[in-house]
Formats: sequence, C-alpha cells, structure tokens
Amino acid sequence: MTRILATYAATLIGFLAIDFIWLDFVATKFYKEYLGDMMLEKPHLDVAFLFYALYAAGMVLFAVLPGLEEKSWTKAALLGAALGLVAYGTYDLQLTQIPAQIGLRAQF
Repeated sequence: MTRILATYAATLIGFLAIDFIWLDFVATKFYKEYLGDMMLEKPHLDVAFLFYALYAAGMVLFAVLPGLEEKSWTKAALLGAALGLVAYGTYDLQLTQIPAQIGLRAQF
C-alpha cells in the first residue's frame, strides 16, 4: 500500500508540474485567442483538485503500475499516452461550443 501511495504522490506531483508549465507558459495565450469571453477569470479550484486527483489515480492504475510490474518505462509511457488520447480525445470530440482548432491542436 505504501508503494502505491508513493507512486500516486509522485505521479500527481509530476502531472501537476507538467500541466502547470503547459497551462501557464504555453496554452494561456492560445486558449484566450480561441475561447475569448468563454474563459473564466479564475479557475474553479475545487473542480481542478478533483480532476487532478482522479486523473492521477487513473494514470497510476492504468499506466504506471503496469509499467512498474513489468519494469518497463516504455510500457508505462505507451499506456499513459493511450489513456491521454482516450480521455482528452473523447472530451474534445464531445465539445460543441469550442472551436475545433483547440481540440485538434491539443491532440497533435
């Protein structure tokens, strides 16, 4: 159990760091350009907390632990990429009010 909690904590910290860099330095201008007034002035931190907690748990369950079991970082990376494609891809496909450029550029 300690190994799983440590793995979860490391995954969550890494995911938060990467997403912070993406959101703060790369995507902000891009999203403002395409979303304009639809963007909130301040994010809903309670919803963000739930998203990161749940998504990190999914990454651990479906990618990190299987990679650790086989001692293969490539398996973890490929499973993580597949999880991201499914999660973000299905989210992007169901959007109707956001321009297609955001969904397509975010995936490729």
